[in-house]
Amino acid sequence: MKKNLFIAAALLFTLSVNAQQKVIPLYTGAAPGSESWTWQEATVDAFGSKAVYNVSSPSLTVFRADTNVQATGAAVIICPGGAF
Repeated sequence: MKKNLFIAAALLFTLSVNAQQKVIPLYTGAAPGSESWTWQEATVDAFGSKAVYNVSSPSLTVFRADTNVQATGAAVIICPGGAF
């Protein structure tokens, strides 16, 4: 019974965290230089990490801080490398 309750709580927590994400497209439509691409965006597991390639519509995903914590004005931006 406790195991089922824990799984349900974990699922609800995951759903609430995902609901707080905000996706911001960097361009309207395709990125400059990739307008005529016919390749599909895809992912691959490489060296224990997930890699995404053939991205023609890049975006930023915002993960907001917990609203129950005092705001300090600090932020972290993570910029993974790219091929261009």
